[in-house]
Amino acid sequence: ISVRAGVLGADCSDLEGMLAAMPPLIRDRVKLMLEGIAIQTEYDEPDMTLAARYILRLAQTVWDDNPHPLVRAPAWPRSLSRSR
Repeated sequence: ISVRAGVLGADCSDLEGMLAAMPPLIRDRVKLMLEGIAIQTEYDEPDMTLAARYILRLAQTVWDDNPHPLVRAPAWPRSLSRSR
């Protein structure tokens, strides 16, 4: 979801980094998706409900700590970074 939203692959190396790099609109979509999964699986698949709620709590913690998306600046190409 993050990569499709334009987040750099380097920012998606782990779950917390990916969550922190998500733009606000994508954060809202992910929150709705996880809430939907938790509701739909509540009776038939309690393990999936637990997992969705866990990830949602983790995401909310990351988003509260990082209200603005964290992104790594792209590295300058070597040919441009050398002094001439």
